[in-house]
Amino acid sequence: METWNDVQEFADCHKALNSLGFSDEQRTEAYTMLALCLNMGNITFKPTKDGSEVPDQKLLEKCAKELQVDKVMLSDALVFKTMGGGKLSTYKSPLEPPRANIARNSLVMHIYSLVFDWCVHVINEYISVYDPTYCTGVLDIFGFENFDVNSFPQLCINFTNESLHNLFIEHVFKLEQEVYVREEVEWNFVSYEDNQHVIDLIAKRPVCVLGLLDEGSATGSGTDKGVLENCHSTFAQNATKYKAYIKPKKSSDRTFVINHYAGEVIYTIEGFVEKNKDELSADITALLEVHTGFESLKKLAIQDTEAKKDAAAAKAKPGRGRSGGGGLKTKTVSKTFS
Repeated sequence: METWNDVQEFADCHKALNSLGFSDEQRTEAYTMLALCLNMGNITFKPTKDGSEVPDQKLLEKCAKELQVDKVMLSDALVFKTMGGGKLSTYKSPLEPPRANIARNSLVMHIYSLVFDWCVHVINEYISVYDPTYCTGVLDIFGFENFDVNSFPQLCINFTNESLHNLFIEHVFKLEQEVYVREEVEWNFVSYEDNQHVIDLIAKRPVCVLGLLDEGSATGSGTDKGVLENCHSTFAQNATKYKAYIKPKKSSDRTFVINHYAGEVIYTIEGFVEKNKDELSADITALLEVHTGFESLKKLAIQDTEAKKDAAAAKAKPGRGRSGGGGLKTKTVSKTFS
């Protein structure tokens, strides 16, 4: 873009971070973590006899330096997965390039998530006001996504938009007009389209798109094709109840359609099961929580793990959930959104 000035934009961002409560040290740490994410994303893998390796050793060394770990340790966390444990002895299983890509992506996404949550916390702490007289609420809806190819991330983003839209409808139309009725105010009723049926289709468990996806992600034998077939047989066969779900006439063996409030979106099922899994290998977890010398990042990783354990334990208490107890269930990305 001719009107975009990268230098000036970064200078404005640099200054704004201080205005939002970041110290110079915190600002530098945020930059370092984000640079690590970008550099890690550029790491590629080539096949070897048993698994894979990183061809660009200079880039690997750069990432290891930013993460403050040994280069070999970082490489091993990406191209191997420690198996066994408990009463069994552990061993390292080599990962082929596609699996190594997944390990790399998991590490990058986890670090980015930690940075994002930390930045939100710093800003909230700085701007927090406890006197409602001086408060205002802002509903910022990020963009609805509809690309040439839409995958699992687009479904999560669009579901979030559906939920925010529903919140807007609830407060601006439903509740406000109920007040008018109670107070016998004369007004012209404003009609609106309720999108609750779309939200239910995506996330009202147990029978919903995300619920069926979790079923397919629960075992190692689950496949994208199996999830899609299950969705078609469950939703397309009952179009009256699930009117927002559409089985396309073309490419129905790899796509499905959801009629969102903003329009129809065609989702390609490839990669849904793998992207739904929210599993960090023990090697990557140890990399961030034990081995890294980047103390601020290590602290964020440990705090995140502890918070997730506390939340999972609270949900597993008797009286919570359908089972009235039960064990901790496998975490998936879809559960975060629903």
